[in-house]
Amino acid sequence: MPKPEAKKKEEESKTVTVNVLCYNGKNIVWPPVAVVDGGDTVRFHAVNTDATIFIQSALSFEGMESDKELFELPKRHTLDLKVKPNVKADKSSADLSTEGQDAVGGVYPYSVYCKDANDFAEGNSNPMILIEPPEDVPGRGDG
Repeated sequence: MPKPEAKKKEEESKTVTVNVLCYNGKNIVWPPVAVVDGGDTVRFHAVNTDATIFIQSALSFEGMESDKELFELPKRHTLDLKVKPNVKADKSSADLSTEGQDAVGGVYPYSVYCKDANDFAEGNSNPMILIEPPEDVPGRGDG
């Protein structure tokens, strides 16, 4: 039987959708920054282009076998990646080298290649996933 705290966190988890699309001749991801907590899900949605998503710190997500992962995403399909639930404070960037390690709060750049236009999608600059540190970490900015 799960602990009440664990059940509460599951109920609070959210899914953040990142749309991959070609708009006005430009390949973009929207939103350009996906802000998630441990236990949340990042859902990539290829709106109108086939895409390849390259996650550079994949061990922050459940079920990943290596630190770098490629995902093929046909247009009009989605890909869900769940952030590991036990997020730790940032250890100066994405220092993830062993399987089974908890997710680390920090900024995680990723790349999206759009096959139809033979070009990479853009966010603000390169798109990124921001994993929030736990609420008890000083300086989180929530309050």
